[in-house]
Amino acid sequence: ISPPDAIDNSTTFNTPNYEPPPLLPYQLLWYLAEHHLSQAASLPNSSSLTDFPKLTPQHQKHVLAAIKCLDAVLTNNNNGNQFMPAVELKTRFRLSQILFWFTENIVEAEMHLQKAILIAQKMDNVNELKFQIYNLQSKIFTSTNNIKAAKNLLKKGTAEAMENNMPDWTYHYLIQRADLCQKDSDFNGCLSVLKQAESLADQRGDIEMKACLLITVAQYAFTSQNYTIAQHTLAELSTIYFPPPSSQPPQTYHIFPITNRHLHLHYSLLFIAYHMHTGNMKFALEKLSEVHQLLDERREEENLDELKGYITAEIYTLTFLISGICNRGDTANVRASIFLTEGLKIVE
Repeated sequence: ISPPDAIDNSTTFNTPNYEPPPLLPYQLLWYLAEHHLSQAASLPNSSSLTDFPKLTPQHQKHVLAAIKCLDAVLTNNNNGNQFMPAVELKTRFRLSQILFWFTENIVEAEMHLQKAILIAQKMDNVNELKFQIYNLQSKIFTSTNNIKAAKNLLKKGTAEAMENNMPDWTYHYLIQRADLCQKDSDFNGCLSVLKQAESLADQRGDIEMKACLLITVAQYAFTSQNYTIAQHTLAELSTIYFPPPSSQPPQTYHIFPITNRHLHLHYSLLFIAYHMHTGNMKFALEKLSEVHQLLDERREEENLDELKGYITAEIYTLTFLISGICNRGDTANVRASIFLTEGLKIVE
């Protein structure tokens, strides 16, 4: 006897076809705006869409069409068809992005952004979008050379990100602030901000982030010709990459020592550059051999297209450039020429 809830396999069930709900007008306009941007990006010579006057008429047509789609969303709302504040918030933010990135209409971009901020301040659970808005606004301030306003905004964003326990945004804002200090020729201010970020990384046990921050400090120290700071920073990095056998990592550290290959290569290239500058070519060439060994291992795993990813290509190209410089005193400059040619293959 079959159990009471047994299913007769011979029975045919007429399951109605599922149809997704129709798109609302604003959703359709959002979709069309993104479609036009995708079309612009797929056109020839689309590597840079950030200089509107120099874009082809086809590029401009699609960018302007995307703007009109998003403007229509806002117009529809102003005509009495009220929708959720989140729709207006997202629409104004996207409009400000497009206006800032693809046109020279910074005034209108900032206007939409200011209205988006006012909306976000009245809403809950929009921190991620609000921090994206802060980030864009800081870039607009920077583009108009209002560095002080950009710094103040990033400082505010840092405090709010820490308050909401959002470390990724906290690190991002601190690094952006440090970069602005460096551009403003304020190396001490830059160093102070990066030390604040480094302290947070120590507290959280983000050892790879700490390595990134120390690499950034060393790079800025080179730029500012502060070679004492660069030397101390490289020494601190070496204890992270190559800890003494007897050392014990802090309990908060998740990874010790560093295993990220990109970070390892960045550190090694900084080490080489420092010793080249200070005239210790023996140490520089020894480390350079290690770097080439690491890169050769990786090249066996990747094809040329994969090597052209931005970070990877940057590391390979820089390595070959440094190798060419280090070997330029070779008898016929043959090795230097080989290294520089290899670097050009990646760039091209």
